[in-house]
Amino acid sequence: MIFKKVLRGYSPEQVDDYIGMLRDGYTAMEREFKELEAENGRLEETLRAQPDSAAISRALVSAELAADQITLHARVQADEIIFQAKDEAARILEEARLEAAQISAGKARIERQLRDLLAVLDRPIRCGERPGA
Repeated sequence: MIFKKVLRGYSPEQVDDYIGMLRDGYTAMEREFKELEAENGRLEETLRAQPDSAAISRALVSAELAADQITLHARVQADEIIFQAKDEAARILEEARLEAAQISAGKARIERQLRDLLAVLDRPIRCGERPGA
């Protein structure tokens, strides 16, 4: 995601929108995970209610493995989203700090130039002398 630069860093609206998009993605994954967990629980209950057989046991083990894989996949994706968001936030903060330093340096330079100009203007001008000479 590329953010538009504004006077004091990046556009807060764009950054907020990006973080909101990440949060929405994470929320959707979490909701899907809970739905799959609930479905897995219902399937396990259905299997437990039926006569015990080798096929049912294998199906139960398979469902548990699938649930574990889904859980692991969701956690990996969530961690990746969080890492990317933190990395992006750190990058934005660093760029804002650099821009603030540049603005501060520019301000100091302008203040020096203004003091120098005021010093020249405060000196009396002698006949035949050019100002600033």
